[in-house]
Amino acid sequence: MWYITYDNWNGGFAHNFCDLLTTLIISKIFNIEYLHCEMYIGNESEGFWGNVIRNLKNDISIISKNKWERNMFPEPTLLRNFFNFKGKNITLEDFYKDNKNCKVVDIYKGTGFNFITIEEIDIFLKKYDRNETILFHLTKNNRIWLWEFYDLCNRNIIDINLFNEIRNELISNLNYKPIIKKNTLSIHIRKGDCEGDDINWSYSVLKNIQKIHKLDKINIYSMGSDEQMKQIEFFFNSNGIENIEYKFNIDTIQTIKEMMNSEILISSPIGFFSKTIGYFSDNIKFYDNDHNGYNIFSRGELFPWQKYCQKPENYDIKENELYNFSINMIKCDKNGNFNDIQFQKGLKRINNI
Repeated sequence: MWYITYDNWNGGFAHNFCDLLTTLIISKIFNIEYLHCEMYIGNESEGFWGNVIRNLKNDISIISKNKWERNMFPEPTLLRNFFNFKGKNITLEDFYKDNKNCKVVDIYKGTGFNFITIEEIDIFLKKYDRNETILFHLTKNNRIWLWEFYDLCNRNIIDINLFNEIRNELISNLNYKPIIKKNTLSIHIRKGDCEGDDINWSYSVLKNIQKIHKLDKINIYSMGSDEQMKQIEFFFNSNGIENIEYKFNIDTIQTIKEMMNSEILISSPIGFFSKTIGYFSDNIKFYDNDHNGYNIFSRGELFPWQKYCQKPENYDIKENELYNFSINMIKCDKNGNFNDIQFQKGLKRINNI
């Protein structure tokens, strides 16, 4: 029998979540049993892989060759209690107790942060015997982006119901039920380790929203140095935005809750932290349609979207099984403009008008 799990220590919450999501996608498409591995945010040595499974590896396979100091990381127990990613799945620890000599096969493409396609995974898995007990280990932040998965489902290349199946499973496991607060808006601006997150773009989206929808409260979330936070606060104060509450470097779980509860969320153009909220809450999410940034450490491009796949907000709204997910994901151009009709539809839907 085949099993699959992932590295549980790479980077922050969004990094871990993307790896977990990739593992779920692979497990659903290729009928491989998912083994849950508890997240250890930002600390390699504490992760279960660092202590046990790495010693088992006897077959490392390569598909192809080719600080900023964070203020707060959620403790593993907090993440476990809040998201309950385990659900009804077997844990890696429980599996290991009875399978200490199991064959472990790494899945990775290059050195890390590479985009793995469904086709590449399919070719890779065909090298192995289905009758053999194998634990596949997704490592080095190699991912099938949910956008790619969405694209394949939207074009009926993959069963469209798999997308909803994964999302519904994540939502049902969540030990928190969002309560949408009308006329509230949250903005997430990624700073810290990255530059290129456009404050002007978030501001433009906000101003365009305010032209057609009344907002009683605006929350702005970010993590980073004092200088970076002052830059954000100075910008919005200088532009006379009222009813703002700045929530800098606050508890991660509390940030996630408040973003889920906001009627509207303007997601950071760079990174996945605020974008993950879209999988757990039916609030309205505004995304950039064309934005590139770079990591201030590696100087590498962060998310070369257009080279690999379409993002869901690039699709026109269609009446299919993905409608409930896509109607509330609103694309914006570089000037913060968006489809007013789609926005009004989203508002009516979440407010049951």
